[in-house]
Amino acid sequence: MRKGLRAMLAWMLVALLAFGALAEGEQTGGGTDGWVDVSGGEQGGSAPTDAPAPTDAPAPTDAPAPTDAPAPTDAPAPTDAPAPTPEATLPPVNPDPTAEVWGGTPAPGTATPAPTQKPSDGGSSGGGSSSGSGSSSGGGSSLDGISVSGSGANARMIVTIPAGITNVDVTIPGEQYDITATYTLPAGEGPFPLVVMSHGFLAERNQRGGFTALAVALAERGIASLRMDFAGCGDSPADFQYNNLTGMASDVITCCEWALNNLPVDANAVGLLGYSLGTLVTLRATLAQPDICHAMVLIAPAGMVNMRDIYMGEYQQAQQDGYFTTTSNGREYRISTSWYEDLFSLELLFQTYAERENSLIIYGTQDAMIPVETALACAEQIGAQTLEVAGGYHSMGLSGTLPAVFEKVRAGVVDFFVETLESNPASASAGASTEQGGMQSGQGSGSITFN
Repeated sequence: MRKGLRAMLAWMLVALLAFGALAEGEQTGGGTDGWVDVSGGEQGGSAPTDAPAPTDAPAPTDAPAPTDAPAPTDAPAPTDAPAPTPEATLPPVNPDPTAEVWGGTPAPGTATPAPTQKPSDGGSSGGGSSSGSGSSSGGGSSLDGISVSGSGANARMIVTIPAGITNVDVTIPGEQYDITATYTLPAGEGPFPLVVMSHGFLAERNQRGGFTALAVALAERGIASLRMDFAGCGDSPADFQYNNLTGMASDVITCCEWALNNLPVDANAVGLLGYSLGTLVTLRATLAQPDICHAMVLIAPAGMVNMRDIYMGEYQQAQQDGYFTTTSNGREYRISTSWYEDLFSLELLFQTYAERENSLIIYGTQDAMIPVETALACAEQIGAQTLEVAGGYHSMGLSGTLPAVFEKVRAGVVDFFVETLESNPASASAGASTEQGGMQSGQGSGSITFN
């Protein structure tokens, strides 16, 4: 009985131990297959159980898609900066930045630098103040009423016509086309001496306002003038293909004849004035009609250069297509073969040109297109007097960007024509037989010395 009791107690003890071990295994998260690993190692030499398969970690929830950042609004487009002018920009010399008034008092606190010259006229030198000519005329003409609008290639004089001076646009009938022109008359009834002006290549009759200013200055000294648009230039209705030296010279002669028949001018006191290419037109006109004028002024004269080397390619293109096309200031021009042929004949023009009395050549020391040597050679060939303008580029101040240069040019032109046209014997005789006596203003100032 005792043995049975002991056996029962032993069995109960084993059962209790087994139950405790099972309870401990559930609390410690014991492995599968009934194996309980209390020590973390092998159990009593029995085969190690496989490490429990790790339970899958819960699938992470997708992070919320980031909301799109608001699209940045376009930065306001920057406003275009003002387009630079072709030449260096200068501080304004008065409250109006688009105009430079000559002879006026600068606005307080503003600078008055010498204006620069556009690159095509030889660079950006402030040559205006370097000439030292200042108001060298002393000829009675005033710069009041003249301003400069724009700058660089867009610069031009704005000229107010003084009271008493007549300035009229006209259309003159020509052989092949009408000629647009403007005449300017002094106060009074006349007859007045007459000056006919020829503008430069691809320009117009006012030559950026410079010819208008010259016309006013001449009128203030009692001299009438007429300026015209050559074919295809300015307001001319004609095609530019008509534009050549022979045709332009014919226009000059036509305008002279029209003025003598329609204006109160003296047929014995006629002068011609040409600028740049217009100087060749003037020479050509005097070859065609030697007695057309009694005095002549050539400003920045085109001279003898090898035109064939320079223009042969364009000439051949004109021969092939009927014309050569070029563009200036946004306008298309068609240049005919005769235009080039006239240029190629320049050497013959100078060889056959006889010396003329009463001629003046005005040239600038800074002219890169017509060097001083060329101007002097031309003067020697035709026997002309000369007037050197220090600091003058090819534009010779005609657009208003170099006031001191233009003042000397203006003075030279006016004083020369007053001296030569008034002193012409035929003119003096004709004037004595009229009630008005021709000239209105008397003698020239003599402030310009011609060489």
